[in-house]
Amino acid sequence: MKTGWCMVLIMIFLAGADITQADEDFKLYKKAKKETFNKKWDAAIENYRELMMKYPDSRYADDAHFWISYVFENKGELLKAFDEYQAMIVKSPSSVWVDDALIHQISIAEEFVKNGQNRYRKFLRSMLTHDIKNVRYQAAISLGKLRDDQAAPVLQEIADNGDQELSSLAESLIENLEESSNSGKSRRRSDMKIEIQEKKPEPETPQESRGIFGSLIPETRRMKIYEQLRKKGNTWTDLELTAYGLWHILPEAEFNDFIILQTDYDKREWLRKFWKKWDPTPTTDVNERKDEFLRRIYYAHSKYGQEWNYRQFNYLKKQYMRDGWSMAPWDSRGELYIKYGEPDFKDASRAFQKEIWTYHRFNVDFVVKPYVTNIYGNAIEAGPVSKRLYQNYESYIDAEYIYKSDFKFEPFNDIEPVKHFDLELFVENHQNNNRTMNATYEISGKEFHFRNTGGFFQAAIRQNYAVYDEDLNEVSHGTKDVQLTASSEKEAKEKLRRKINFTFEAPAGYYTFSIRLQDLNSRRLGIFMKEFQIE
Repeated sequence: MKTGWCMVLIMIFLAGADITQADEDFKLYKKAKKETFNKKWDAAIENYRELMMKYPDSRYADDAHFWISYVFENKGELLKAFDEYQAMIVKSPSSVWVDDALIHQISIAEEFVKNGQNRYRKFLRSMLTHDIKNVRYQAAISLGKLRDDQAAPVLQEIADNGDQELSSLAESLIENLEESSNSGKSRRRSDMKIEIQEKKPEPETPQESRGIFGSLIPETRRMKIYEQLRKKGNTWTDLELTAYGLWHILPEAEFNDFIILQTDYDKREWLRKFWKKWDPTPTTDVNERKDEFLRRIYYAHSKYGQEWNYRQFNYLKKQYMRDGWSMAPWDSRGELYIKYGEPDFKDASRAFQKEIWTYHRFNVDFVVKPYVTNIYGNAIEAGPVSKRLYQNYESYIDAEYIYKSDFKFEPFNDIEPVKHFDLELFVENHQNNNRTMNATYEISGKEFHFRNTGGFFQAAIRQNYAVYDEDLNEVSHGTKDVQLTASSEKEAKEKLRRKINFTFEAPAGYYTFSIRLQDLNSRRLGIFMKEFQIE
């Protein structure tokens, strides 16, 4: 599989690797990948298309075609994504992306069948005989979830292949198929209903496809990651806990960039850059988001990382152990806690069976099984409130909360953000690699609190700035308290223009300028960043 590996290019670019290749097709590809990373979907598609049109024989042409499909998938345009994956497979049958494209198609097709578009069942069945094992297995599991008898032979193959966790899932799906066959009449009525639905206008596809584990991440790939992370015993290092926690909050491609690193040094260096990019206040020594993440993973490990081992429930304990709980640092409650923090209300009256976690601030609740991980997708589901609120769109809870990589944290709930801000940067080169940088920003006086002091109107602003190189190392910084003065209230509300000059030594390359403006007379705060290049 190449999906995770190729995303490394994005991180290398952002982290500042010395990329010397100057081919125009590569420049376009690099630009499009950066836009994909930043979720600028339309711009990414435009650049991928341009690469394919201008350089049809480029080594990156099939890569670009795959990522066009991926972007449509992330935009929620699943029908376009399915068709683009198919076009990519037909055009580049020997591409290393073919198996990834097929697996994504299978996940999308499964969702379509669930929504009554039964013609995609034929596609899923055709994949049961594919030469690529992962594709064949993915199709069988999808059809097994749809209770399609034709999946049985391949599901049995999965059950016999020796992989304990995949085998358990396959055995469970085989049992479901047998239960369905024992109620043949009701099943045939259900099939008739599906055929009737197919004649109606096709419903809109959901914004996110649940796939096998609730997202478009193929199950086999997810299980491989889980096998890399899990361990026996309770001796988890800080780095191992961090890796497991990142798995819950990062998209698969970005997490793969981290997990493929071989040495602890490389992982810590990746984390240093990652946390710097995630820092909501990059001009200060405090990283609120990093501190909250670490607090959550340590709490989850302490609170939800204790194995439940009552002897009188030995059978259930073994079931939970089989689900991988004994090899994880926390159960499904820990996963929710890391993503969303402490619930506003918690009902644990049913003890070991289940708990209900309610987040009023997100307008959602969950039914959670303690002492079980959600690796099989059976430990967390929408709660009673969510089912009432989203009775026709329960898949929304799956896609946007249960299976979505997320980290809900707002460090400045009591702060009013500065919204209107224009920033211009100009670098003047001097001898001996010295550069004088002029940063000019324009703000609206309406953003700040002006005090009337004897006929004059004054605002007090604390101005922090910092400059980072491609490796996100700080090369310059400064702090200054400034007074903004106006002779009238009308003048105070007009646009104000400030200029910052500073000198630093730096070679050619890409840099990031960050500025933090804090109104000392109110709760207003503005944090802004801009990239620039020194040639």
